[in-house]
Amino acid sequence: GTAQAFPVDATDYTANNDFSAANQIGATDNFIVYEGTGTTFTLSGLEDFQEYSIDVYVFNDNGFCYENTGETVTETTLCDPATTEVTGTSSTVDSFEEITLNWTIDGAGNNVLIIARETATSAQAPTSNTDYSENDQFGSGQELGTGNFAVYDGNATTVTVTGLSELTDYSFDIYEYNPTRGGFCYNTTAVTLSETTVCEPPES
Repeated sequence: GTAQAFPVDATDYTANNDFSAANQIGATDNFIVYEGTGTTFTLSGLEDFQEYSIDVYVFNDNGFCYENTGETVTETTLCDPATTEVTGTSSTVDSFEEITLNWTIDGAGNNVLIIARETATSAQAPTSNTDYSENDQFGSGQELGTGNFAVYDGNATTVTVTGLSELTDYSFDIYEYNPTRGGFCYNTTAVTLSETTVCEPPES
């Protein structure tokens, strides 16, 4: 959303490839990050999961005469994955079709994604920067791989998963993630809770 600032002829700018320390050009957030004859450079000091536009201008260094329009390259940095895992986990079998999960988020500002599956089904870790549609009724949320369903996404500390089958082993994989700037940057190491539902009582 930052407006483009253009270099001024007869001006020799000082460049710094550390974005956080580079000199500003113009009145808005435009910074000089490279000057020279090379064909590649590495830009550092960027924020995670942020879109950046890099304007490239060719110039004649005999008087620093810049072309009128530059070529723009736009890239988005990767998000910074969560490094913590939930703690204080517990689970309770409420009935033949419901299990309640509890946890504490360890990383400040983090959220959790919970994936439910039958225990015999292999776990499927989430993919970075993917927002999965969750539903606490088993089988109704978005499926990851085969038989893995998103049942919760957010920063609460409990959820009751419904729609389960009687006398069935279930596992719930809890992944912390960094939601900075709308990202979904998962720690793909899960904390897993497992329970077995009870039998369904006969109808009276």
